[in-house]
Amino acid sequence: MQSVKSGENTGNRRPAHIDMINTTLNAIKLDADSGLRRDLRKPLPAEQVANYENGRIGEYDFHTVFYDVFLLEDFKTVVAMGPPLLNLEKALLPAALNIDGREIKFKTKTRYKQLSVLTAKLPAQLVAFSSGDRVAEAKIAFANGWSKNIRLRPATPLHGNTIVTHQKDHKIQWIKDWANYYRSRFYIQNVVIYDNNSANQQEVIDGMAGIATVIPWAFPFGITDRSGNNYCQVGAINHLKIRYARNATIFHFDIDELLVLKTDKAKCAVLSNRQTRFNSFWVPHSPDLPARYSFADYTKRYAQPRNGAYKHAVRSDTRGVMSVHHYARAPEFLWRLLPRNVSRGPVLPLTDAYFLHYRGITTNWNKHYEGDRLSGDADAKRTVSKELVDDLSVVDALNALPES
Repeated sequence: MQSVKSGENTGNRRPAHIDMINTTLNAIKLDADSGLRRDLRKPLPAEQVANYENGRIGEYDFHTVFYDVFLLEDFKTVVAMGPPLLNLEKALLPAALNIDGREIKFKTKTRYKQLSVLTAKLPAQLVAFSSGDRVAEAKIAFANGWSKNIRLRPATPLHGNTIVTHQKDHKIQWIKDWANYYRSRFYIQNVVIYDNNSANQQEVIDGMAGIATVIPWAFPFGITDRSGNNYCQVGAINHLKIRYARNATIFHFDIDELLVLKTDKAKCAVLSNRQTRFNSFWVPHSPDLPARYSFADYTKRYAQPRNGAYKHAVRSDTRGVMSVHHYARAPEFLWRLLPRNVSRGPVLPLTDAYFLHYRGITTNWNKHYEGDRLSGDADAKRTVSKELVDDLSVVDALNALPES
């Protein structure tokens, strides 16, 4: 498959570009003196309690009610989305939107294990008030009497195929190589990066100008002990789906994951399927790499596929929730009757498609969880066969790109 350089004239293919979108968030968090805080969704395993208390497995989100409250481009729907409300639901709901002297009740649209979405439908009189260029002043009032003022801005949706990721503290060169690879290979018009409190966040914003939209996502990541107490990443990717993405295929891959499509058939399937999943191969780190290494310095992968932790692409208008490793379709009766591997969408054969997961493209910030990714210890636990094979798919594609 031929590589396409960023910005190259590709006939019917639209060149990659950066749409100017409004990235301001209306985040709502509990006040310190509110007396409220979110309970854990699942109790911590006994062996992880000390690790959490010592700050080794992340910070739980006790206080975020909504990541954002925003107006959709139809000017009829206000969406409030955040982590699962859990015990906070009894204290805060029902909630209402007060705008221009009118009160509109929020209704729960999605109650997922890692996400909560509420919607309020504006009456015809307020649709006109909220449209145009001006900001609409509003207030959200909760059941316990607590309220917050917000400003609803006109919607600025993204059109065209989009890749979204959630990142923290990665090197700028890795992020650039990742973004340019996807823009050049997969008809990607929009690259959106949710930056989760990186120490170099402003450097990321400045360095990715003209390549990607960077949205500061200032919420605790959550607890990384596999107990389902981390919501931040799921919130980010679904925020992209609901607030921004329109008429598009959404690709979701981390900074250390590069998709390889081996056939035109696979590319057509990804762009036409409602949802598609991809298997992967580990790419082990090597101590012989140069000090400033990136993806193009890796030429070998394990021969054995991972057969787990799949990643996916999904049509933006598909009902449901984007999870980290699959797409959870809306709980329609017939879908609940299907086996999980079917309801989560087809996995393309490895002969057609897979993604490479790079052990060395890492901040190593959660090494307590996976082991030191640069040492090879994690690989020893996760692979049966240590056989390595050459794979230049990504190397060739990156070497064909102009210097960045």
